[in-house]
Amino acid sequence: MNLICDVNMFQSNSLNFLDTKKNMVIDGVFTKIIYSDATVSLNGLYLHCPLESVSIPNFPISSSNSQHRFAGVSNAQTRNQIVSSYQENGRTIVTKKIPFLFSLTNPNNIHFIKELNRIEHEIIEFYKDFFKINKVNVYSLRNQLKSGNIRVIQRSEYDISHQTSPVNNIQGTLEQKHEMVKSLIIKISGVWENEMNVGVTFKFQM
Repeated sequence: MNLICDVNMFQSNSLNFLDTKKNMVIDGVFTKIIYSDATVSLNGLYLHCPLESVSIPNFPISSSNSQHRFAGVSNAQTRNQIVSSYQENGRTIVTKKIPFLFSLTNPNNIHFIKELNRIEHEIIEFYKDFFKINKVNVYSLRNQLKSGNIRVIQRSEYDISHQTSPVNNIQGTLEQKHEMVKSLIIKISGVWENEMNVGVTFKFQM
């Protein structure tokens, strides 16, 4: 279980780093973050995202007779949702990247974005000071937030022996849509670095 923090409670002096390893995604290296205090140590930084005025384009509302056959789905796309699946311990794990659009003029969103920008900057600067490096900061999180458009990862699973069963949460009610927004978090897992630049690795998820 991972504890979810409030952006206002973040303190850079609670950051620690694991051993730096070769980055498997891009050329360079990657260092995992440990966020800890006197009572708890977390593998990564999990932050609550209290975004308001959020819309999910083409959010599919369920009907009484709607079902989806999802066995063997790979890299499919369903109504703006990028969907992929894989097998794990006899179950089909379905991951979706769902577009969330949010208002850039909502006062609470403005405050939240400002705090996330601060956290991204402080993590990078803390890392640079810790490892005594002088490289150009890349603010990928800031750039994504200022677009008002993020992709949120949702993970679902079902027993492959019931191939005609609906995939969890492929469709839902308006109440479920609100719950999706309320459960939104961002995980900052570490810091990437290449020859010239440095930045954080993150993902939005539910």
